[in-house]
Amino acid sequence: MANGPKPQRNTKRALFIWGSELLSMALAIVSTVFIVGPIYGATVDWVQTYIVNQYGSAFAGVAAGFWFIAVAVISFGFVSLVFIIFINVKGRNFFSRR
Repeated sequence: MANGPKPQRNTKRALFIWGSELLSMALAIVSTVFIVGPIYGATVDWVQTYIVNQYGSAFAGVAAGFWFIAVAVISFGFVSLVFIIFINVKGRNFFSRR
């Protein structure tokens, strides 16, 4: 059993992974709240104009609602991916030094 994995190190690693996922999701939620407004405000006019030209004015309000949801989901996905990568790279460097 001397060649087996050390249980204490695996526990620390699992705790780090859980904490890093929790931290990255919390940072992603906070960042998304601040990012969605400016991105949505800068692009909603273009999206509504495009929808009105292609499908008629009846869909302009619906398009704005769906566009807000799309911007929020895309922003959250991108920001959470960036934070997960950053935290895991830093954590890997931290654990490789020990």
